[in-house]
Amino acid sequence: MASVKAVILDVRPELLARRQTTGEDRWDEMWGGVLHLSPAPSNEQQRILDELVAHLVPLLRETSRGTLREPSGQG
Repeated sequence: MASVKAVILDVRPELLARRQTTGEDRWDEMWGGVLHLSPAPSNEQQRILDELVAHLVPLLRETSRGTLREPSGQG
């Protein structure tokens, strides 16, 4: 079965506790009082990020236009 998108109106405390215990909550975000439970980045997303970083870091160094920082995962 392919993955699907879903809306859960009431999230059980047990689900939130499990996500926190396993670290799955690292990408969860609160937007306007609505909790968004996001999956971990996929291997393809990580590959694209790696290529983007490999391109941007030398460019930023050459032009002194800024610094590239890795997201901390801390909201």
